[in-house]
Amino acid sequence: MAPHALGDGSKTEGWIWNVGPLGKMTETEYEDWTKEIDRVQWFRAQADMWRWQEELEILEEEFRRTARAFDRMAFVWKELAGKHTRRGYVAYVHEKLNIPVPPPNLPEQIPLPPSPAPSDLSSSSSEYLSVMSQLPPADPLTARLEQPDQTKPPVLTSGTVTPQVLRDWEDGCNNYFFHKSIADDRQVRAIVLGLKDHRIGNWYRSAQAVIVAMPSDDFVTAVQNKLLKDGWQHNLQKEILSSAQGKLPFDEWQNSLGTSNSLLVGSTYHVTEAGLHNHLNANMHDELLHECFNANVQQIATYKGWIDAVVILDTRRLRDLEKQKRLLDDAMKLERTRNSKVLSASSRGNKHIVPSNTSSSTSIPKLTDTDRTLLNQHEGCYKCRHFYVNHKGNACPNGFPEATSYKGLTEADALMAKKKKNVIAVVNPALVSPTLVKPTVVAAVGMSSSVIGNGMDSESYIPPLHAPHLYWDCLADGPDPYSPICLD
Repeated sequence: MAPHALGDGSKTEGWIWNVGPLGKMTETEYEDWTKEIDRVQWFRAQADMWRWQEELEILEEEFRRTARAFDRMAFVWKELAGKHTRRGYVAYVHEKLNIPVPPPNLPEQIPLPPSPAPSDLSSSSSEYLSVMSQLPPADPLTARLEQPDQTKPPVLTSGTVTPQVLRDWEDGCNNYFFHKSIADDRQVRAIVLGLKDHRIGNWYRSAQAVIVAMPSDDFVTAVQNKLLKDGWQHNLQKEILSSAQGKLPFDEWQNSLGTSNSLLVGSTYHVTEAGLHNHLNANMHDELLHECFNANVQQIATYKGWIDAVVILDTRRLRDLEKQKRLLDDAMKLERTRNSKVLSASSRGNKHIVPSNTSSSTSIPKLTDTDRTLLNQHEGCYKCRHFYVNHKGNACPNGFPEATSYKGLTEADALMAKKKKNVIAVVNPALVSPTLVKPTVVAAVGMSSSVIGNGMDSESYIPPLHAPHLYWDCLADGPDPYSPICLD
């Protein structure tokens, strides 16, 4: 180690250093002293780093609501990337204390987000806001695992801890130990600061010496006891044994049960392979159970072979269900299209043509005294102005005559109407034989139907309808005529 001038810069024989108010010390004492300073300041830097990271997470959440937090976030990034990293903080302390000692080899820290350049802050603020708005909002009440890669210690955020996320954290710790070759006696020290839950923080502050000396397996067990609720293993086993396939694919269902059961490995609540086999067989879908029985799947000896066979049968069953659903949807769509065409044709046939009155309305002339006398003499109607009719005034079914084609009433028109009446009266009602009129009772009118069929019967065959006493004025439509046919 090269000598450096400290304090007043004086040095005595035998590598004796004069360090200001601390007095003189040997080179070995000086090295121990600087290492202790580095260790203390490193722990302080760790505490400051977690504090800055917590503030960064809060600012990221607030950043979705206001752009003013961007400047503060950039400052935090700058601080994290500067003096509050391990090397930056040690250099800052050495600069203040005037101790230019190289930093010792300490464990690497969790990577921090890069600090944006000051010139890019204003230009990238809107772009950063648009990206942050597209991110799915994280559940602040649930803990999550953060580990950029396997060479970095995992971080378990604060919140409700589930058995699955705690198992993921344990796997992340083991991967980190393997890739960084962390010694057994330093494993707990390397990962304990990654637990952000306040219960672990209080426990670590009160029993730091005991915790860092624990084996990693005992430490993981202690973390489980502190973060998970009492009886979680019993509740998880109950959840596994009470589940049913329902509408889920069999492969997805059995994978979910296997994942949950793996969390119980090493405990008395772990479901054996035989027990899981019986549960899957008893709670699968009824149709899938029949398929398995018909295919003699129960005769397969191995559990994995049985799972593979059931997955194949369930995939075939779901494919057939999807095909049936698609055919039914196509048939219903075809029937709806046919019904809409029939309804549109019927609505076109039942439309009443209302003459448009584009020209200026012209009223018919009023009845004169001569016209009234003529109508009275020849049994006429004041409204329709026809002679020899059996109605009067308000009971007239004909309405007023057209003004454009109206002609005045004359004696000749009255005599012509009288002549037509006499011709009709000549017909003898006795000539009509009463035996020709046979009443027919209509019991029912049957119509053929083909709801989901191909519609061939209803389009090519019309059931007979004979009812002499039934008079029905309508428009008939069918596949052959180009336009509706009027039937009287």
